[in-house]
Amino acid sequence: MVDFILFMVFSILETSVMYYLMFRLFKFDMYPVSIIFASTVASFISYTNRNVYEIQSIDVLVQIFLMFMFVWLLFKTHFFYAAIMTCTVYVGYVILQITYYFLLNGIGLFDSRIPIPSAIGTYLLQIITASTAFLLGLWIKRNRKGFDFVPHSQYEVVKMNKINIAFLGLSLLSVSVMSLLYLTNQIIHLFYLPFALVSIMYFILYFAYKKDRSDD
Repeated sequence: MVDFILFMVFSILETSVMYYLMFRLFKFDMYPVSIIFASTVASFISYTNRNVYEIQSIDVLVQIFLMFMFVWLLFKTHFFYAAIMTCTVYVGYVILQITYYFLLNGIGLFDSRIPIPSAIGTYLLQIITASTAFLLGLWIKRNRKGFDFVPHSQYEVVKMNKINIAFLGLSLLSVSVMSLLYLTNQIIHLFYLPFALVSIMYFILYFAYKKDRSDD
């Protein structure tokens, strides 16, 4: 029971912060009750996947899909932009988490020969990553950064211009790279896949900047 409660608390914390960062980055209003609801549902499904069905390797893909569905249907965003928002925040969050993983591993908290880190190490990693993501979202808000090209409607017509095609390709590529990252058990992949994620993040932000200043 204690393990379940701890898992839910830290998982809800992480997922809620991801929504917070997403909505700050794309200048959406906050809906705390809806965010907590979506985070709780996703966290419970994650616990079930990991501890009941023991399908840890595909849980991250399930979580990406759930966030996409919630952003699309619960927060009423066009499904194309819901995909962009979901992939952007996941890529950014995973980059942060991997960075802290290597830092904590460098001071000996994790043993790279063990595929599953200790519970304490995992909780510490979650707290540090979530705190950084929250502070980043706060900085975006206070400094009036972020992008406002995403319409707050499900019924916008999306023109498949060059920028939107680039977004679609980057979204598919990001899901593919994260799939490789979490489906493989070989720790060596952690050393080059993050560079691919950083590159994807750079181009997502680049095209977001261009789209924010275009008329399409």
